[in-house]
Amino acid sequence: MSLFRAVLLVALCALPGTASAQPWKDAYQAGDHQKAADLLHPLVIQLRLQPASMEPDPAHHLATMYALGLGVSRDPIAACSLAQVAAEATSFSAPKYAQNIEAYNASVKDANAFVTGQCDKLTERERMVASLTAGCFAFGMPEKTFTLGTDTVHVGRGGIRVADVAEERPDAIMNCPMLVARVRPLTLNPPPDAAPGVIARHFVDLLIWQVGQKPGDTTFRYTLQWQLYEVRGKKIEIAAIDEFGAIDQWPQPALPENLDARLSIEMIRSGHVHWKLDGKPPKRGWVMLPEQER
Repeated sequence: MSLFRAVLLVALCALPGTASAQPWKDAYQAGDHQKAADLLHPLVIQLRLQPASMEPDPAHHLATMYALGLGVSRDPIAACSLAQVAAEATSFSAPKYAQNIEAYNASVKDANAFVTGQCDKLTERERMVASLTAGCFAFGMPEKTFTLGTDTVHVGRGGIRVADVAEERPDAIMNCPMLVARVRPLTLNPPPDAAPGVIARHFVDLLIWQVGQKPGDTTFRYTLQWQLYEVRGKKIEIAAIDEFGAIDQWPQPALPENLDARLSIEMIRSGHVHWKLDGKPPKRGWVMLPEQER
């Protein structure tokens, strides 16, 4: 075991075990890392959306769990992003150190050292992505490369892009995803009765959870959003976007079990794409062909 990993484990195991411990601490000490992670994610999101509630501990410990892969998939970019959030929260905690400025300075120094430990191991691009997504975390976002038609497409927190097109800078996924339920390539081939000249169409299908609040309400609502990006030549454009439901708790599992049974996407003979989601009420829509191909 590396010295760095050993130090992180010691830090987590040293959580206070008093009766007043927070539920996520109790879960971690009981060895239920999955439950601890499920409880920590909403606390970190609250920290970002309600700055007055800023406490560094949830972000700091969730960063450590992502660094080690405890209760979550190991994700160094998420760990770096969360470490930055924890450091920001620490810097705003000065009032509770009003009588001990030395303790405050020491806590800020430790927080900054934690950021260094999590982020310096990343590439320059990964550090940029971590900073870009410190707030729209996109937890669970894979770094994947797909072949779609004749193009190679890379998908990750830094955006969706054709791999052989020069990237000026990372660009976060639209609409501030907090949790990514699924990313998949999707090729739709023409039906047997397709009109002459109709060809396959290539997409990246993305399901994300967003978080928001109703006016005057302090509780969160998690909304599942579907985004469909079309890969056409060297360009990637949003082709469809819709919301598929909302819940009041941190979504676990991330992907609703019956979603694929209700969602259908198919090409018709003209080359247009029709999608529908069965439910009450049902939803449906079209992804039309570009004007030049009609």
